[in-house]
Amino acid sequence: MNDEPEKKEEESSNEPLSEMFLNFMKKQKEKKADESKEILPEKNTTSKVRLHNEKFWRSLQMMSNVVNERIEKLLMSDRQVRWLSLLLTIIIFFVVNGGDISSAFRSNKSVSYFNDIPLVVENLPDEYEVSGVPDKVNIIAIGSSFELTNLKLLNNIQVYVDVSNLSEG
Repeated sequence: MNDEPEKKEEESSNEPLSEMFLNFMKKQKEKKADESKEILPEKNTTSKVRLHNEKFWRSLQMMSNVVNERIEKLLMSDRQVRWLSLLLTIIIFFVVNGGDISSAFRSNKSVSYFNDIPLVVENLPDEYEVSGVPDKVNIIAIGSSFELTNLKLLNNIQVYVDVSNLSEG
């Protein structure tokens, strides 16, 4: 009896590794087939739910396999990879530009006009008085469209005039 297990071990050690793997996989498939035959739908609800869940996961796995096969076929062709790269480039372009294609072709600098901005005089000594200064002014701002849009949205623009270094006159 001790000779028989040794013969099996010798046979399996002489068997190539790929054959061992294939035999192992074959046995696993047979086990799964036997298990699936043993699972019979019972009348209670838990087995029905279990069976429903198994069907769901199997169908999800099948869909995943189909998607993987399609992607693999897509990536096997150089022409299709180039088209896919172009499509992804266009998508990234629109995401970066916020969906506005015209902003990509404009210069980085924009111009905005602000009207009736309050003028504030700073550092005026007590012994002096300022005359001829308007209460409000109109300004032209140059900068990136992002910064100018933020200025418009915040709507708290003020113009300051520092008169600390000025003398009479």
